Amino acid sequence: DKFIDSIRNVYRKYRKLLIIPPDFHQIDQEIKFARDKADADNYIKAVDLIKKKKFEEAYEILFELEKQYKNTPFGDCIMLRMSDCVLLAYYPREDEKGISMLEKIIESKRYSPIIFEAFLKWRTKKQEFNGYSNYSIISNKMYNQKRWQLIKLIKKYLKDHPNDLWARKHINLLLFLSNIERLSFGNSNM
Repeated sequence: DKFIDSIRNVYRKYRKLLIIPPDFHQIDQEIKFARDKADADNYIKAVDLIKKKKFEEAYEILFELEKQYKNTPFGDCIMLRMSDCVLLAYYPREDEKGISMLEKIIESKRYSPIIFEAFLKWRTKKQEFNGYSNYSIISNKMYNQKRWQLIKLIKKYLKDHPNDLWARKHINLLLFLSNIERLSFGNSNM
């Protein structure tokens, strides 16, 4: 089967565990797509506010930033953090809005340095709607199709940016993320 062969080829190429340097910070990968230092600083400020659980303040900053960065990799980073604010501040009232934001990121057909995180959060929240019980529907086929689309997208990005270690790490993370499984007391999405 051609699909299985494609997966095997990607696995062979990217299976090596990538060691990220100790001085590496994910946020540096995110802000490298900002147009200027002021926007990067505002983004960092919003991320810090999220860590302090000041979701509404963070959302306001991100909302203003996002207007300038629609349909860009940095816009995807902003949208991910906006979804964090929505999902963490208004849970479960605004879950659909948060999931919709995550879906926009993974459906964008462009690489961004938060693509794995967006996928993982999207899959987790999507599965949460299906339930955590042993009897809940687990949509691994859909999740795996989306995972494969993202791997192909990252591979395409790497053709022009072969030294982007973080993008290579995303393929590694996507390849080795296990499926959601049934356990004795629910499913592994818990």
